[in-house]
Amino acid sequence: MRWIAVVVFLLGMASAGWGADWFVGDTAIYTEPGPASVPAANVLLLIERGVSEELLREALPAALAPWRDRVQVGLMVFGGGAPGGQLLLPVGDLAGEGDWQRFNDLLSFPAAENPEELTSTLAEALLDGIYYFERERPTATAPVAAAEFPASPIAAACQKNIFIVIAPGRDVGAAVAERTEHLSLADGDGDGYVADEVAARAYTGDLAAGWEDRQNLRTHALALAGEDALLRAVAEDGRGLYRNVANAAEIGAGLGEMLANLTAEAASSFTTPSLSSGAGLSTATPSRIYLSSFLPRSQKPWLGNLKKYAVDGEGRIVDKNGAVALCPDARDAGACAGTAAGDFKPGSVSFWSSRADGGIVTAGGAGEVLLSSEGRRLYANLSDQADLTHSANALTVANLSPARFGLSDAEATGRLLAYLHGTDVFDEDGDGMTDESRDWLLGDLLHARPTVVSYRRFPANAEAESDPAQNRTLIFVGGNDGMLHAFRDADGAELWAFIPDVLLPELAGLAGVAHGYFVDGTAVPFIYDRDGDGNIGPGPEQEVDDRDPAGMVDNGADDRVILLFGLRRGGGAYYALDVTIPERPKFLWKFDRETVGGDGRPLFPELGESWSEPRLARVRIGGAVRDVAFIGAGYDVAEDGRFGAVADYPQPSCPAVGAGPTTSEGHIGADQAIASGRGVYAFALATRDAQGVPLIASAPERVWGWTARDEARLDRPFPGEITVLDGDEDGFADRLYAVDLGGRLWRFTLGTDDPANWSGTLVFAPDPAAGLKAFSGLSLARSADRWLIAYGSGDRAHPLNTAVTDRFYLIRDQGLSDAAPITESALVDVTGDALQLEDSDEGARGELLAALLSEDCPGWMISLERLDQAGRPGGEKVLSAPLIFNRVVYFTTYMPDAPEALPPLPCVVGNPGRARLYAVDWRTGEAVLNFHPENDGEGADAANPRALGPRREVLRRADRGVALGAGLPSGIVTLLDGGEAELLVGAGGGLHRRSAPSGGLIFPLYWRQW
Repeated sequence: MRWIAVVVFLLGMASAGWGADWFVGDTAIYTEPGPASVPAANVLLLIERGVSEELLREALPAALAPWRDRVQVGLMVFGGGAPGGQLLLPVGDLAGEGDWQRFNDLLSFPAAENPEELTSTLAEALLDGIYYFERERPTATAPVAAAEFPASPIAAACQKNIFIVIAPGRDVGAAVAERTEHLSLADGDGDGYVADEVAARAYTGDLAAGWEDRQNLRTHALALAGEDALLRAVAEDGRGLYRNVANAAEIGAGLGEMLANLTAEAASSFTTPSLSSGAGLSTATPSRIYLSSFLPRSQKPWLGNLKKYAVDGEGRIVDKNGAVALCPDARDAGACAGTAAGDFKPGSVSFWSSRADGGIVTAGGAGEVLLSSEGRRLYANLSDQADLTHSANALTVANLSPARFGLSDAEATGRLLAYLHGTDVFDEDGDGMTDESRDWLLGDLLHARPTVVSYRRFPANAEAESDPAQNRTLIFVGGNDGMLHAFRDADGAELWAFIPDVLLPELAGLAGVAHGYFVDGTAVPFIYDRDGDGNIGPGPEQEVDDRDPAGMVDNGADDRVILLFGLRRGGGAYYALDVTIPERPKFLWKFDRETVGGDGRPLFPELGESWSEPRLARVRIGGAVRDVAFIGAGYDVAEDGRFGAVADYPQPSCPAVGAGPTTSEGHIGADQAIASGRGVYAFALATRDAQGVPLIASAPERVWGWTARDEARLDRPFPGEITVLDGDEDGFADRLYAVDLGGRLWRFTLGTDDPANWSGTLVFAPDPAAGLKAFSGLSLARSADRWLIAYGSGDRAHPLNTAVTDRFYLIRDQGLSDAAPITESALVDVTGDALQLEDSDEGARGELLAALLSEDCPGWMISLERLDQAGRPGGEKVLSAPLIFNRVVYFTTYMPDAPEALPPLPCVVGNPGRARLYAVDWRTGEAVLNFHPENDGEGADAANPRALGPRREVLRRADRGVALGAGLPSGIVTLLDGGEAELLVGAGGGLHRRSAPSGGLIFPLYWRQW
């Protein structure tokens, strides 16, 4: 069997918000409404008479204005002695100015006849609301209001339908009285109310029994200026949100949460695979590929999975049976009939799966194994016991008070804990049963990539690989179910899961309607194997494949595996876990911007949301050898309010999708708007002793920082990864590169053993007025005495925006500390690929080539000017880190589809857009691969030698890139098979493979294993 290696270049991704940030992020491509013919969600406002008219007229228009073209809204009032609900405005479109004005006028409805009345008629109003929504109304029933209602607003099976109740909070200190004696209703749960039983019926019932799936109603509630036990019960049993609000701003925020994610679900499962190398440590085991995925759902928790595949001796991606897993398959064409290239065969069976799972998220993989688990080991850092397996750190009722979860009572705490352990206490499937197991437990693995850690060598056979006693490899991956999961590679079983303590108060939102973010960052391992034998101790020295080098006898007592991870949008903390003994994880420490040092001062005052994956390095400090991690200071949510061609920010920040050729308002500069994320930090991981053994830090320690407090021009966040270099190859880091969110390139020099002398330099600065953003990382290579830095711009927080022409840059850094930053006007613009044009002047081509190859050339740029299907600027953007490999620069882009190109079909939502792969020469930006052989017929007449490949294939501007498929592209993974190389890129629901030129450098020149 031949050796095969998977070389993984870790890539950064961004994410959408949670809470106030519900519109923002790359999840917008899955929830953005489709063409106008797709039915909007139906929202019926049920307002109790007695609510302040002035407050309603101030709050509701402002809160609903952003949703006018997204939802259909109706208005029903109740109370004041009148029976049932009075439908003032049937559910309909508010996009037109006339309809919008009518809605505003109706907010002046008559006041209650008896404003002092405390008896609630909400149960009557909810019954009338259900009657109104029913498509097939029973002839034996009639509205309580004794009025005629128009036809049901439900027009399609996928439409979402919700009630939003707005009523004064009675705050009476006792049960709220209801008028129910004339209703055939019973208090089924014994809480003293029947309105919540009506809300439960609305959720579990079917408003269009003859249609596919179930059409139901979810009930939310806003209690004004006082607690209301009845409204809380109605929202809880109606599977909605309850919010206590006091003013117009709080009403707007509450309505925004309730309308969040209110779109029809995608007809198919969108999957953005994350790729990692499988490190089976036997001498001839083929490489493994691990894919994390997610399934968007509307008004429900998103789901995810982790799957494993193999790379066989022929370099093919195969399933657990050794069959080719991807289409097309020349040896089995029939199995791919109707399946797009790059998608998984419907009959493929991933490792750990009991049956064919293809590309289906909710089938097979670790998710299937988790369903059959007898009990979950869930831990959190709840006590002063470092051992997470200690009983004091288990997620149990005894260890967790309601206050720890942000809940009001022990019963709610018990329900949440049961949900986390796998019970369907919130009736997620709507079947009325709350003591059964949930249909799927694993939450979406949206941005966190699998991290594979091998603890022991094992024989190269299937039996050993599937035996947990021999294959002790673990896969760590964070999920938006609130947990960092540890899965066994042998059988896909969850060994344990860790919930960071800062997320405990947010877990109550897991079963809610808005998609939340929790452990959405990738874990980075620090691995110290003292004897380098591939067996992580402590353990006996009798392993069959134990290979102590140079006569060293090592029982593994000094070996260490430390996991470092942030939370991305889930929060602003970093965590360190000791997982040296896989079954006994230990909590080491955490830090955020509030963490203080021994002097009582904050260690990381600039830290924002913890997006930046730690990058490990070895440095000398004061004569000691230290292992440190470098991070960008993170993300500031103020950036959510900026989109389009603008450098400034709105005041106040107003997050929005920003889809299309739109630009946000700009009133204030970055120095006023941005308060966090502005800089880079290094924190300590370990200090080496005289024998080189790492002594792990016992508490957070800041080693160095270069932030806005040190450099005034550092006024933008650094959410991406830091690139660490060892330029002189002495084993110690001496230089960093990073890109800030304004698209500027920075170099940081670590020239001495005193961090006080480490400093930063601005290398390149694009025009700020262009509104560029750069979320992803960069790639570097060395040419002579120059470092070449490649990266692209693109606003991942607003992927559907088309108002910016983004760029791809190749910057040549001359390493000068006192030089003015390079500007975009100094770069050579190679957008048109003039060197490969047939009709270009030979003399002009020579001048252009000379400029590009000159020692003084600062670099080149490509403007991403592709048009969409309607001929408008398409908003193409770079959202993942590029790769320089064998003197070719590879990068991927995403471009949304034109609205006219989206399928005008009911229940088709989202704008998956198109992913594209580019390959260009690192010196000149020319095409290097024949991505479009259809133009090769021009080769016989081509007179420009630069337009011809080695086999006289024609290389033009179009050959720079090739379409991959729908969806956001993942990062680029290089698959090496002997001297041949292939690129793997995930997009949509599959993996796309492209051959790469062989020869030259196998690894980037700066590569070093720390």
